[in-house]
Amino acid sequence: MTSKGVEFDRWLCYLLAVVVEEENALREVMLGKGPADTLIEDALFLNPISGETHRGFLTIARGRIAGWGKMPAKKIIQGKGAVVAPGLIDAHIHVESSMLSPAEFARAVIPHGTTAVVADPHEVANVAGLDGVRWMMAQGNKCPLRFFWAAPSCVPASPLDTPGYILGVKEIETLLDMEEVVALGEVMNYPGVIYGDVAVHAKIAAAVERGLAVDGHAPGLTGKELFAYVAAGIETDHECTSLQEAEEKLLLGVLIQMRQGSSAHNLEALLPLVRPAWVDRFMLATDDKNPVDLSERGHLDEHLRICAREGVTPETAVKLATLNPARHYRLKGLGTLAPGSPADLVFFSDIRNFEVSRVLIGGETVYEEGAFLKDFGAESLAVPSSMKIGEISPEALRVWREGDVIKVIGIQPGQLLTEKELVSVPAGEEVSADVDQDLLKIAVFERHHRTGNVGIGFVRGLGLKKGAIATTVAHDSHHLIVAGANDEDMIQAARVSVGMKGGVAVIREGEVLATLPLPLFGLMSDQPLQKVAGRFRAVHEAIRSLGSDLPDPLMQLSFLALPVIPSLKITDLGLVDVDQFRHVPLFGE
Repeated sequence: MTSKGVEFDRWLCYLLAVVVEEENALREVMLGKGPADTLIEDALFLNPISGETHRGFLTIARGRIAGWGKMPAKKIIQGKGAVVAPGLIDAHIHVESSMLSPAEFARAVIPHGTTAVVADPHEVANVAGLDGVRWMMAQGNKCPLRFFWAAPSCVPASPLDTPGYILGVKEIETLLDMEEVVALGEVMNYPGVIYGDVAVHAKIAAAVERGLAVDGHAPGLTGKELFAYVAAGIETDHECTSLQEAEEKLLLGVLIQMRQGSSAHNLEALLPLVRPAWVDRFMLATDDKNPVDLSERGHLDEHLRICAREGVTPETAVKLATLNPARHYRLKGLGTLAPGSPADLVFFSDIRNFEVSRVLIGGETVYEEGAFLKDFGAESLAVPSSMKIGEISPEALRVWREGDVIKVIGIQPGQLLTEKELVSVPAGEEVSADVDQDLLKIAVFERHHRTGNVGIGFVRGLGLKKGAIATTVAHDSHHLIVAGANDEDMIQAARVSVGMKGGVAVIREGEVLATLPLPLFGLMSDQPLQKVAGRFRAVHEAIRSLGSDLPDPLMQLSFLALPVIPSLKITDLGLVDVDQFRHVPLFGE
């Protein structure tokens, strides 16, 4: 045997010895032969398995639940009448959408009772490939929050724009073999699934072979096409917007992740389906959550409050955010209060409003009464600039008339779906924005490879009366997207965004109204939550001063570049008819 082989055997033996010692120590406590580390008393315990709440004592040893009943313990936590439940689990989120680094995201959600998330890092993967995903994982490992990851299945999301990176089958298999990865991320390329794309099916097969979950993304898909999509191995969907859509998918065996994010609000619409026969088939998810919403509205605790308001019992609501996602993603005993489970617990001082007073992760109190008690460690946040755009010239935005009718992207407030509108244009050589018709120009500049590609179109529903907005958060390839009432402000907004190494810029008549720098891959800030939320608020106030009354205009703008959600979108290569999954010309019907 080589010296390396001997060293590996020694390391393995040491690891097994540590595991055996831990198990023996925990077993001694369970059998009453040694003191527990912690005893929780004077509390009500919410058990998602039974759907009941009962008064008692809970003991913790070696970071895990040792059992029920009053046992000797080194430390006692007084519950003060709180309801104690397993820590909350977000079944599907893109951390990058918070515009926070992983540690700052953890600081933002733990006070709201979240102790674990299933995160799909496909935003950073589109910008920085495997290196970006590994960076996210490394940062997440420094946090008490448990980060579980889904391997981004669709990088790029579609062949209809210029990708920053491509994650093929080999790269996906590399990620699926990592311990932190519990699923294949949302398979957005549903046409590829339905019509037999070999690479897409190979990625699904790789996850299935490893016993990992396969997440779906099929907005509006129905009938025979939905049959083919589900039959390929898809297990979940977070894109349902109506009872009819969700019920059809439920009947086909799909688990529904009820989304309540910053842009898409679908929870209330779907809750009537959460009845006894189907309660195990639902999970709570945010998908995308901006920093202001995290700061002001909370995280999964907001979902629980909505559930309560709509008549769902606290026991059922908590199950949707604990046991159900933990079982589906096989999250190492999380989501229960069973002996041997990790002692990830949330204390609700008020179960009607789901007010959080204390959070334990791994048996340690990390948050109590408004303060963190556990250090998050230092982050190494510096990353290379991801902005590779050449000179941005006014000529790039000019649209010469080629017909009498143009296709226009129609925004639906509160939804990621868009409409395809047909608008007659006035006579003249050039077509420009027309605020009287709520007709703004929109452009997408390729930012990864200096191709010089610029896609040009028009959008309705954003509501600007003047000025322009630019952002490098443009799902999923995250090129530079700009919308505005005039070309001059659009050009300046684009240049300011590039000058910040990525981020958001709002311009009015040449004046910079607000900026939000996002130097981490053009997606995330290196600043704390409150600073990011403050800049985000300033950006939104500036956008509203330009005339927009959308609840989250920035989020809606960023999704106009995602060519996998119907009906009309725009990429650096031009307009995309998502229903037909192809590029279409700006002019003509």
